Amino acid sequence: MIYGKFIKPSAFAKEGTYIRNPENVVSGADMSGYGGMEHTRGVDLEAVWLSARNVTKNVWIGFDFGSVIRLGWMCIWNLNQTDGFGAGLKRVKIFYSYDNEEYLEFQGPGYPYIFAAADGKPGRQATNLDDGKHSPVDFGGLSARYIKIVPDIESGEGCHGAYIEGQTRFGLSQVRFFLYHEAPRKGGSIYARAFLPEMDVLTSEYGMDGGLQGINGSGMYLSKANPENMDMIFDLNMCTFLKGVDFYNYNEPYMLRAGLKKIFLFESVNGFEWNKLGEYELAMGTGKPMGVTRLTDGELIRFEPVYTRYIKVTVAGGAGLGTHGCVNGFEFRYGLSKIRFISADSGYYVEPARDWSSLMSSFEGWTGADGIFITSLDGRESKPKGESRKGARNMISFGDTFIGKVNPVTGSRRCGDLVNNSFCYMEGLDPAEIKLEFFWGRNQSMEPTNLIYSKEDYIYWLQDSIITGGKFYSFTDNVISEADNLDLPEGFRFHLSGVDMVIFDIKEGRLDAASQRTLHTPLFLKDELMFGCGIFANTAEAGMDNADGYLYIYGIQEISPGVRHLVVARTRPEHITDFEKYTYFDGTGWSGDMRDSAAIADDLSPEMSVMPMDFGKDRGKYIYIYSANGVSDYIMARIGDTPYGPFGKPRLLYCMNKIEDLEYTGLKKIYQYNAKAHFNIAGEDEILMTYNVNCMDYESHLLNGNVYRPRFLRYKEF
Repeated sequence: MIYGKFIKPSAFAKEGTYIRNPENVVSGADMSGYGGMEHTRGVDLEAVWLSARNVTKNVWIGFDFGSVIRLGWMCIWNLNQTDGFGAGLKRVKIFYSYDNEEYLEFQGPGYPYIFAAADGKPGRQATNLDDGKHSPVDFGGLSARYIKIVPDIESGEGCHGAYIEGQTRFGLSQVRFFLYHEAPRKGGSIYARAFLPEMDVLTSEYGMDGGLQGINGSGMYLSKANPENMDMIFDLNMCTFLKGVDFYNYNEPYMLRAGLKKIFLFESVNGFEWNKLGEYELAMGTGKPMGVTRLTDGELIRFEPVYTRYIKVTVAGGAGLGTHGCVNGFEFRYGLSKIRFISADSGYYVEPARDWSSLMSSFEGWTGADGIFITSLDGRESKPKGESRKGARNMISFGDTFIGKVNPVTGSRRCGDLVNNSFCYMEGLDPAEIKLEFFWGRNQSMEPTNLIYSKEDYIYWLQDSIITGGKFYSFTDNVISEADNLDLPEGFRFHLSGVDMVIFDIKEGRLDAASQRTLHTPLFLKDELMFGCGIFANTAEAGMDNADGYLYIYGIQEISPGVRHLVVARTRPEHITDFEKYTYFDGTGWSGDMRDSAAIADDLSPEMSVMPMDFGKDRGKYIYIYSANGVSDYIMARIGDTPYGPFGKPRLLYCMNKIEDLEYTGLKKIYQYNAKAHFNIAGEDEILMTYNVNCMDYESHLLNGNVYRPRFLRYKEF
C-alpha cells in the first residue's frame, strides 16, 4: 500500500480515566520496527493505553498533531495483552477538531467503525478494521489537528469483551498515523508540508468549501507584527515536475491588507540551494468566499516545468510593497489563506517507498545493514506479474550488519555486534504480506560471525550477485582494514585488495551455506580497474524480453583520485567462472583484454544498476541508476540503447540530504551512497530503488539505530 509520511502525534485522555498512559500508543514501545504499517506488536502490558477499572464515562483517547495537517491512513494495533485482549476497542466513533474544543464526527470509508480484535500473541500485525480485509482507517485527506477515538460504551460493544477478572476496560496497543498521499497528475495539485508548523494550515483544506476560500481567519495564516523573516518554505515530500503555484490571498474581511502583494518564488531539490522562478504581484483578497487569487494582470502563476522538491515564497519589503498595506492602522503583518502546488502536464516523480523501507527497520536480531542486492532464487530477474508476485522468492544480501537490539522508544542500540555480511529470504512482493527471514553467521548459525568468510587477510563485502544454473554467484570487495590510519577519514579507513567470486549451491530454493567455494579473479587492477559492482542478466533464463544470452558485469575505471568511469564486461552464464572468456567493451566492440575497457558513462557509484525500461517514454531502452560521485546526496539516471551504453546525460532523480525518518540530534555527519534499482521486485510501470545511509562514527550508530538501513524509493511517470 502506498502511503504518506509517518507522523507521530502526542496522545492524551481525560485525567483519572486510565491506568496506562495514552502516550504509550504512539511511543513505538513493543513494536518490531519504526514508522511503518507493516510492523508487528508484542504483548507488553506496560506499553499500552488502558482505562481504569470499570470506568464507563469520558473514556476516549485523543491525538494532537501540533498543527492542522491533511491525514491519510490511521493504523491500529488493538490491545494485545495475553490474557486481557478482550478489552481492545470494538465499536467506536472517530471525531476530529481544529481547536480541541469543537469536534465533528468523521464518517469516511468503512463507517460505522468496528476495530478488529487482537489475539494476545506476540508478532501481531495491525488489526485495523473488522471489514474482512483489516483495512486501516482512511481519512482521505481530512484536515485536522486533533483526532479522538471514542468507544461506543452505550451500545455495550465498545470493547471485545471482559478484561481479566471480568472487569470492563478499554485499551489500545499502538496507533500510527500517516500523511495524506497525493500522486502527481496532469495539472493537479500536490500536498506539501510547511517548514513551520503554524504554516501547515496553508496547505490544508481548513476553511475551504467547494473549492472556495472562506472568510474565517482561523483557517488562514497571519504572521506576528513586524516579523523579521518573511519566507515560507514547503516540502512536497517527493521530487517531481511543477508548472505553477496557486495562491488564495488572506481573506479575513477586516484584515485584507495583510494579504501578500509582491513576492518572489524559488525552488530547490535539496532545501538550501535555491533557484529563482520569478517575481509576481498578487491581487488582494475579497473578504467574500473566493477562488484562486490571480496576479494584478489577471494571470495565474505558471512557469516552464521544473523538477524540484521545495518551494520558497519570499515576501518583498514591508507594508504597501510585500503586502497591500498596514493592518490595525499601523502594523505590518503578512497573511495568506492557502497555497497549492500544480503538477506539470507530464513527467516523472520519485518519492520514498515507505512500505518497502519499513521492511528494513527491525529492533531485534538483524537491526541494520548496507550493501543491499536482491537476487531471484529461481534465476528469473524479470518482473513477476499478477498472481506470480505472491509466490515470488528472492534472497537479499547485505554488507556490514548490526546484530542485536534497538530500544524502540529512544532508538538507541541496546547491544550491537557487527558482522560483514548477512542475508534475508523474501517471499512475496506485496510489502503488507511479505515474509522475511534474516540469517547470518558461519553455516547460518545466527552467531555474530560472517556467513561468507575469507581464508585470506581480508574480509568480504559482497558486490552484485546472480543465480544461474542452480548456483549463487557473488563478486566481492576484498577489504583490508586500516583502522589505525588516522590520515584517512573516520568511516573510510580501509582499502580494497582484489575481487573474488563466492559460489554456493541452491538446494530446495535455499542457500546451502556449507557449500561455499571461493575463486580468486583477475577482475582487479589496483588504482585502475575492478569489476562486479553490478550485474545485468540479459538471458532467457532470467526472463528478459530482448535476451542476447549474456551476463553484463559492470565495473569501475579509476581515472584519477575521485574521478571514476563506468565500464562493462560480458560473458555467457555457462562461462561465469571461466574468466579467460570474459570480454570487455572497448568503445566499438569487445576485447579479450581488460585494459582495453572504455568508459560507457563518466560517473558512477561503487554499487549501481542497469536494467531495461519496460514502460514510459524510454520503453525499450536501458536505464543506469547510481549515486553521483559515489557518495553524495543525489541519485542520478542515464539512458542507453543497449546494456553497454553508451549512457547519455545524467538526469536527477532524487536528493537524499533530508531523510524523513531520522532524528539528527547528536549525530555526526550522515552520508548516503550506492543507489541502485531492483528490477525483479518492482511493480508494473515503476522502478524501485534503494540507497544506503551511514554515519562517520560508531557512536552515532549506538545513539540512533534507525540510521543504518536501506531506504527504498519509487519512480513513476505521469
